[in-house]
Amino acid sequence: MSNAWYLIVIVGILVAAVLLFRSRGNRRGMSAQNQSARRELPLDYVQDRETSRLAHMSVEDRDWEQASLQRNRDNEALKAAPAPGVL
Repeated sequence: MSNAWYLIVIVGILVAAVLLFRSRGNRRGMSAQNQSARRELPLDYVQDRETSRLAHMSVEDRDWEQASLQRNRDNEALKAAPAPGVL
């Protein structure tokens, strides 16, 4: 009788292994399908967000942003320029 229990346990392990390998195979197939779908539909969230931000800005906000960008460009130009008297 004890030999029958060993046989049942071994068959149960084999069935579990087969089910595990099948489920992993299905996940890989689904993952490949999802990746190909992502490649087909490139989403540009950054551009969408920037377009929305600019569309909702007031005139004062735009003026402030332009002045801020100009200040940053001026500061970067000063940092990049060599110091006077330094060769």
